[in-house]
Amino acid sequence: MSNPVHLYVEAAIGVATMVVLGFLSGLAAGALGGDRSVVVAACAAGFLLAGAVLIVRLWRMVHKPISERPV
Repeated sequence: MSNPVHLYVEAAIGVATMVVLGFLSGLAAGALGGDRSVVVAACAAGFLLAGAVLIVRLWRMVHKPISERPV
């Protein structure tokens, strides 16, 4: 079993990645469009898309056959 502190660190890194990608997508939308509603939508979309990618990666890591897992 993994160390609980390690799991919290991994979760914090994942959430930080999601926040940064959401912020960057909002920043890009603000620079291109300037409309506040578009910026908020882009921030939310970037955050949710990053979360979806991280969840799919986690799901694939958990469901790999034991013979294919790295040691």
